[in-house]
Parts: sequence; C-alpha cells; structure tokens
Amino acid sequence: MIRRISAVILAAILLALGMLLCLAGCGQSNAMIMVGLALTDGEQETGTVLQSALEEAEHSVELACAKSAQEQTEQLTSLMQDGASVLVIHSVDSVAVENLFSESKSDASNLSVIACGAPINAECVKAYVGPDLYDAARQQAQQVVKELNLDEPERACTVELVAGNGAERAVAGAMEVLQPYVDKGTVII
Repeated sequence: MIRRISAVILAAILLALGMLLCLAGCGQSNAMIMVGLALTDGEQETGTVLQSALEEAEHSVELACAKSAQEQTEQLTSLMQDGASVLVIHSVDSVAVENLFSESKSDASNLSVIACGAPINAECVKAYVGPDLYDAARQQAQQVVKELNLDEPERACTVELVAGNGAERAVAGAMEVLQPYVDKGTVII
C-alpha cells in the first residue's frame, strides 16, 4: 500500500524545515545548508516537491527513497557522510533509525532531524510531523472499554496490542486507559 503525504502534512514539513534551516543558518556566513530527504519508497513525488522548494531557496538537497529498513539505514549513513545538516526522515522502521543514531559510529551531534509519520526517539530529532499516536491509541482503548463493557464485565477479556512505527507511544496511550482494568483483572494483555 502506498501512503501519500497530504498537502497539510507537506505544508507542516516545509514549515518545520524552514524553522530548522533558519536556526541552522544563524551564525553561518553561507546560508546554504545540505538537506537530506530520506523517505519511504513510493514517496518520490513528495520528495521531488520538497527538493524543488529547497533548491529554489538555494539549499543543497539529496533525495533518497528506500524500500527496506536496511536500505534506508545505508542511505541515512550516506547522507550524513555527504554532509547533511538537516534530515527529513519518513522512516521505513523507526526503531532501525533510532538504532542508527544511537550507534557510536554515527555522529549525529551536528544534525537536526524532522521525523515524519512516526516519532523517532533520538536526541537529534528537533521536530515531529505526524499523527499523535499516544492520543489515537488512548481513544481506541476508550472504544474497547465501551464495546467490551469493561466497567461492568461479565468475564475477563484478553486484549492484544498491535502497533507499528511509533509503537512505544501507541502502547503507552492505550495503557493509560487500560491499566486500571488490567489491575482489576478485567483485562488480560
């Protein structure tokens, strides 16, 4: 399935990029900054729009689209080696990206990252553009409580939590609602 980034998300990415580029450009005599766009496969069109807008603002841009976490990790490493100061990452696997930034061989100290679609837990991430996974999972858990009538249960229910990129935030949001029921023995995770 190919996911398209909406015009609203694209505008938010451009706004976040603009703010980061202004901050990164402060104190530099040459305002041109190298931006790496690391997107998932199928986002070539979005990447091209971003690349054109940034190049019009006289920034150097490299675009990379990956089909797998391994390919994206290699592309990110290459973008950092090429001198990217700012990375926009729509991750194939956010945990793989987090692992890359936590490795001692990946120096991300002078890097600013905008995470798109899924949060990336790394110190270099300066902005996140995407859904509030915590709140979405909390709302879904509230619906589970209602549908399973957990306030007046006839029996204990088993609930399975399933999440992809950003799973930690989603599980935390769901557990905010479900934890009292787990504590009472009404819900088994």
